[in-house]
Amino acid sequence: MVSWTLFGEKVPTTEVSWLDEFKNYKQFPEYQISNKNMTLEEFKRIWWMEYAHRMWGRLIGLVFIVPAVYFWFNNMLNPVTKKRILILGTLIGCQGLMGWYMVKSGLENRFDGPTDVPRVSQYRLAAHLGLAFFIYSGLLYTTLDQLMPVRSNTNNYNTSELKPTIKYNNRFRILAFSSKGLIFLTALSGAFVAGLDAGLIYNTFPKMCNKWIPDDILFMSPLYKNLTENPTTVQFNHRTLMWSRSDDTEDNHDKD
Repeated sequence: MVSWTLFGEKVPTTEVSWLDEFKNYKQFPEYQISNKNMTLEEFKRIWWMEYAHRMWGRLIGLVFIVPAVYFWFNNMLNPVTKKRILILGTLIGCQGLMGWYMVKSGLENRFDGPTDVPRVSQYRLAAHLGLAFFIYSGLLYTTLDQLMPVRSNTNNYNTSELKPTIKYNNRFRILAFSSKGLIFLTALSGAFVAGLDAGLIYNTFPKMCNKWIPDDILFMSPLYKNLTENPTTVQFNHRTLMWSRSDDTEDNHDKD
């Protein structure tokens, strides 16, 4: 599928319309370089996969916006929730645009080298995935906030008795956010692995071709390009992040 419209693409219903769609696909590098032997039936399979993905995204937007509009105009939302609705709705819209922006990168005529493989930009793929995590986290946080609102009133409790609990709660919060940050970075690094097909470079584990640190990990210049454009470095970073974890050492708390 090489085109995009806001409210959905027209589904080919006749053999002629399918052939026209296939003809459009043949004008782009993915067919010309990677899929020259693709048949019409094979094209239909990837077309339907992309179509289902796009329609699923539109359905998510619809399921979000219809109840949001109803609750908004019936004064069922407090000011804080209204702000979240606006932010999340905007992010969902941006996610759709980012999805097409990502797909479009795989249709551009930028694959000139003899070893170039038509693929979407790893940067746009990571942005698309990262935005999905932000949306999911925001929706989950808002849902939990509605179902289990935080109660901060401690007037009925002995403040001195709460100090140890507050201390360990704060430490747990730091650990939780650190863990979430590592998980997020690991997921984003996975997007770079997928975008560069970096998983095909080294297929041994835990070492990479009998070495803990491969020889070509920093062969690109300038060095910073290795982090996002060198498949070896990208795979190495993904492996390293996978093994990363936060250790929490307990301290003796003061007794009152």
